[in-house]
Amino acid sequence: VGKNLYLNSLNGWVPSLVECDFSQPDPKPKVLWSNVGIHDAVTPPVIWDGCIYGFYIDSRKDASDIGAKPGEQNYSFRCSELKTGKLLWKEHGFHLGLSITAADGLLFVHDYQRLTLVEASASGYTQKGRVENLHALPNTGRNMHRGLLDWSMPVISSGRLFVRTPIEIICYDIKDSKAE
Repeated sequence: VGKNLYLNSLNGWVPSLVECDFSQPDPKPKVLWSNVGIHDAVTPPVIWDGCIYGFYIDSRKDASDIGAKPGEQNYSFRCSELKTGKLLWKEHGFHLGLSITAADGLLFVHDYQRLTLVEASASGYTQKGRVENLHALPNTGRNMHRGLLDWSMPVISSGRLFVRTPIEIICYDIKDSKAE
């Protein structure tokens, strides 16, 4: 973002925006802001149109064993202003196994067995669609499925959205038919 570099975990855990002019022979990084309350989930956030979209662990007491509870809604989806780090809005109710990708002002959010389409907007959370029970749970015997493959980032290519699940890859045609 110009001379600015967003770091999801400065010093190992604090989301920050750092300014560093690499055109200078000896660039001196300067932290513009740090904010522990915006995005701290394992998956990287998405930067779109001056905003950062990502996830936050809402239930701190459950964070240590959250991997064993993929169906629980312990995360909020958040939007923060990139320039200042100010939290603009948050929406609760997301599950472990989080990933997100963006295209054309839309955010494709993949969490445990679910795909949600969200408008990328600083003014508030607007859900445009949702697919529940996106996939069946694999028969894993003694090992419980923990939503780990739900962390796979959805990929967009040639007007199609590809979503990896534990048992298949699902393809959605997302191109705007009016734009053709």
